[in-house]
Amino acid sequence: MNDLAIFETFQTIPSMPFIVSRPKKSKSSILTDEAREAISAGIIPNLEPVCSELMRIFFMETGTINATRFLPVLQRLDFRDPQTFSRFEKGGVKSYVLVLNKYLKVVLIRWEPGHYGSVHGHASGGCVFKVLQGQLEERRYAPVIDGELVSVSQYRTGSMTYLDDHMAYHAVGNVSRRYAYSLHVYTPGKG
Repeated sequence: MNDLAIFETFQTIPSMPFIVSRPKKSKSSILTDEAREAISAGIIPNLEPVCSELMRIFFMETGTINATRFLPVLQRLDFRDPQTFSRFEKGGVKSYVLVLNKYLKVVLIRWEPGHYGSVHGHASGGCVFKVLQGQLEERRYAPVIDGELVSVSQYRTGSMTYLDDHMAYHAVGNVSRRYAYSLHVYTPGKG
């Protein structure tokens, strides 16, 4: 699908609120096959409307765009119901790449208690993430190889943050005794 076709597909996406439901079969879906299968099986909530809105924002914005433009979309997400991720918690897959194309990468992650990711950076467009349930800790490091620790932040359900390599590298982890879930949106940016 060319860029114009993608744009035309997403400019008609209605505004929020997001409705979590079973996905409709669609050849124009931006979701990965793995994500569509997990949604159809009821393992993860249907985040296709969210992903479509993120793509719509990418194409509708003019000028410079980075991942901060996606924060209003993430802000409207509310998954406080403890049953939302019950099937995801029991499964063997720890993360689902929902969207993967040259404009966006959207990942839903299950953080097991005590698990910490490695230190990493992001493209110039950066990353935003939202804690959907649980608690996460983020450690930020000076943006150089083996950079020193510059901050540690705690995020609870509903918290959001942005990061790009000009600011810092980071590592995210779950220091609590319960599972945590987060949605991450990455973009190379434009402009």
